[in-house]
Amino acid sequence: MTMPVPLLAWVRTPVVPRHGALRHHLPHTLAAPLVTHLLQQTGLPPAAVDALLLGNALGAGGNPARMAALAAGLPLRCMTMTVETQCCSGLDAILMAATQILAGQADIVIAGGSEAWSRAPIRQHRPTRTGEAAQPYERPPFTPWPERDPDPLLAAAAYAARHGWTRTQQDAYARQSHAHALMHPGDGILALQAQPRGCNHGGGTCTRANAKSGNGNSNGRNDSPSNDSTDGSGDDDRRTAAALTISADTYPRPLSDRQLQRIPVLMAEPPDPDGAAAPEGPDCALSRVAVSPQADGAALVLLASERACRQHGLHPSAWWQAGLALGTDPETPLTGAWEAAAALLARENATPRQLDAIELHDAFAVQGLAFAHALQQQGVDPSRLNAWGGGLARGHPIGASGAIALVQLLARLRHRAGATTCADATIRAAATASACTEAIRTSRPPRQKPRLFPAHPGDRLGLACIAGAGGLGSAALVSVAGTPPGQRSG
Repeated sequence: MTMPVPLLAWVRTPVVPRHGALRHHLPHTLAAPLVTHLLQQTGLPPAAVDALLLGNALGAGGNPARMAALAAGLPLRCMTMTVETQCCSGLDAILMAATQILAGQADIVIAGGSEAWSRAPIRQHRPTRTGEAAQPYERPPFTPWPERDPDPLLAAAAYAARHGWTRTQQDAYARQSHAHALMHPGDGILALQAQPRGCNHGGGTCTRANAKSGNGNSNGRNDSPSNDSTDGSGDDDRRTAAALTISADTYPRPLSDRQLQRIPVLMAEPPDPDGAAAPEGPDCALSRVAVSPQADGAALVLLASERACRQHGLHPSAWWQAGLALGTDPETPLTGAWEAAAALLARENATPRQLDAIELHDAFAVQGLAFAHALQQQGVDPSRLNAWGGGLARGHPIGASGAIALVQLLARLRHRAGATTCADATIRAAATASACTEAIRTSRPPRQKPRLFPAHPGDRLGLACIAGAGGLGSAALVSVAGTPPGQRSG
């Protein structure tokens, strides 16, 4: 049974499909403005940050976490670590941050994920012999057995066919996700300039990340392909990007029946490995709208120890309650989110019925359908799942998707709890250190007794989860206070 960790602030960038309005960014230029924003929210100086943990799956090494820390002006002594567990990277980085604090290894940690899919390096295997050409590849292997390492899209199509989730059901789920996202654009989003200042994208370097806060005048939509040329032909495009501010997710859109019928199929039912003819049955193909698009984006949270809260006079309004990461069957990777969620709830003596909100990064509509069905079997209203739209309606910036789901969850819980805004709740309080200590003490149950959810009347409990290629799953439990910090009684 783990103990809660104060979760002081959270923020994310807009999520934009690959080759869209964030195509000029690199992982650290997406993350650095978020670091600065978190420090501004809490009133903490950069020197107070002990560590930055950053999930990233496509940066091809080089420790983007260190790049982000330096670009954001964190102290040189700040410990940095890049976490690479594919889709689970961002949520796993936050789990590691909470573990560091619980272990007494750090007092203030910033963690999350950042992915610049538009600028991901082109991958090639070096030749084994002189004169041979390099061999390009799209993704690395996720298991040592090729026959048990299906492409995630193929695995999702096979799962849909095996369990009878039809294209009609998948497309309806996707349309609902887009509709929810349009109705609830969410908060906690930091507007970004389409091109960070001082960046040399041809060489992949940046002198300092910069972002514009507040609401931009543009809706951020830009579906044109990127210009990766290095002959100067992209100069006009970059000048335009420098003046553009993106303040909201750009992928959600209304979808009519006619549009759904015209959307092309990405993956039909996989062929039988033994060559047998496919049996007659419903159309379970995956259409383009039923698959989360490749995207750019980042999300970070700031966690702190009780000692740091006392020292800096901070009143937490949210808590990291528990987290868990595990391995699952690599042949059915999309089930990892549910398996991690179920295992976490069981370990913490909690049930799905206690959850006020659930955020699943649904990379595939069939994954969301299966998750909602599992909730129904537990007697849980599936409307608690992705009520503001899921990853299907936002996009999939792989290493950041889990962290983005967590930030979305925190925004939903705060909305449901009627709590003060994140900035108001976490900014430096006027109360004395003794009052802060009492607020923290009374907001948590005694260590000797099992925890009950929620800890206080009006508190909201939520779960975020994600599955990863190769058979991975991660889940987290967080809570948001239902009363303003500093006004909580025992």
